[in-house]
Amino acid sequence: MVNFVITDTVDTNLEAGKTYLYGIAGTYAEKSFMQGSIFVPELNPRPTFYANYSPDYALSPNLADIVGRYVGKPGSMDGSDGVTFDISGSGDITGSGNGGCKFSGTIKPRTSGNAYNITVTFGASPCQYAGATVNGVSYFDRASNIAYAMASISAGSAKFITIATKQ
Repeated sequence: MVNFVITDTVDTNLEAGKTYLYGIAGTYAEKSFMQGSIFVPELNPRPTFYANYSPDYALSPNLADIVGRYVGKPGSMDGSDGVTFDISGSGDITGSGNGGCKFSGTIKPRTSGNAYNITVTFGASPCQYAGATVNGVSYFDRASNIAYAMASISAGSAKFITIATKQ
């Protein structure tokens, strides 16, 4: 087992609309598990966590696996909206939110780990972040057909998370 300490963890709480800084400490065994405690000044006792390693991380990301239409629920510090988007065989993303915000971007396999780099640019009004570009990472769970994505505007002023099911 290996001990670890992370002192600059960031939690973006979409429900509260706030970002919190805290620390994490624990142990892990490579390709086995991770466990530890979260150091949040306001909480006593400290929250704990335990996670098993997923062998899916060792799979190679493949654009062919993620091509299709997705329907899901994104969220940001400023609210949430339903979303529908398509991913093409070349990695192009096009979609819109239920409120009419259109967006486009790209998704590309990362060089290590079963994940993808994403870049999405929001269209004009009624998009809250009209013209802004977000960059982040995505994971596709092949067993459940669910895509998870986390991204932020380059300056870090807004953060987004999306969970969407491949149709």
